[in-house]
Amino acid sequence: MRKKHLNRFLLLLLVPILFSCNSAPLTMVDNGSAIDIAKGETFDLVLESTKKSEKVWELREMDTSVVSLVNGPIFNTKKHLDSEIMEYLYTFKGERPGTTTIHLVLHDPENPDKPAKKDFRLTVKVTE
Repeated sequence: MRKKHLNRFLLLLLVPILFSCNSAPLTMVDNGSAIDIAKGETFDLVLESTKKSEKVWELREMDTSVVSLVNGPIFNTKKHLDSEIMEYLYTFKGERPGTTTIHLVLHDPENPDKPAKKDFRLTVKVTE
């Protein structure tokens, strides 16, 4: 009987923790897609570039009254085969109901007139 109560207690403790965790971050695979989030909800976006290329991700477009950038970019370097990969972590938050497109570009900051090497677009719909 005691074990049964302990299991229920642990379940009651763990369920809220599991459901409060953010889902996996969005990545380049999500380029061109659309997501729906609730007002106040946050989500993460992780984009990569090779460290050797010296190209950087830059936020170019977003309606900040609908979605705000609450953190980032936070940089992380990881090893992949014989090169280093730079990860750019951005955290966004739904501010008010509406729809906006988040647009980021991968470009060479030393040559701003050159076209971007890649771009990332995500349509975000914020609901009440």
